[in-house]
Amino acid sequence: LVVNDPLASAQHVSNLYLTDEYLRPDGVLVFGARQHEPLLEKVIARDIPCVVLGREAKKYNVSGIERDEVHYGYHLTQHLLDLGHRSIAFVGGETEYDYTNNRLKGYQQALRDAGIADDEHIVCLGNGTQATASVLQTYPDLTAIVYVNDSYALEGLTAIRQHNKRI
Repeated sequence: LVVNDPLASAQHVSNLYLTDEYLRPDGVLVFGARQHEPLLEKVIARDIPCVVLGREAKKYNVSGIERDEVHYGYHLTQHLLDLGHRSIAFVGGETEYDYTNNRLKGYQQALRDAGIADDEHIVCLGNGTQATASVLQTYPDLTAIVYVNDSYALEGLTAIRQHNKRI
């Protein structure tokens, strides 16, 4: 078990496992969600068997246990649409992570399927508190927010309360 740190020195054990033939593992489990994953790329380049967890595996042509983040983003947004919401924001996250991009795709597709034009999609990425405050200030008639995950939603609670919105 080693940290997946792209800034680790060449002498860090995570790099030595991949470069020192005596330390080379029989296989690797890679857990991470960044779009660009140097550790995974090193493992693949050295032809070490691996399984990726919690991210898309097919784009790396390796085995994996995936989550269908597009599906989740879509169905969460669809649920809000079914409740009658039409002004729905997508808040939080960083585009360097696969799950942010995929959940955002699901959100956008659900709105398109409901006939809501692309220019009516309200997206504010970044810190949950700041992104929520920005979206509520810009769109005071907003009726619902899809957060990228529960951490960003928790961060956004302060801004929601400050804008006297019901949760």
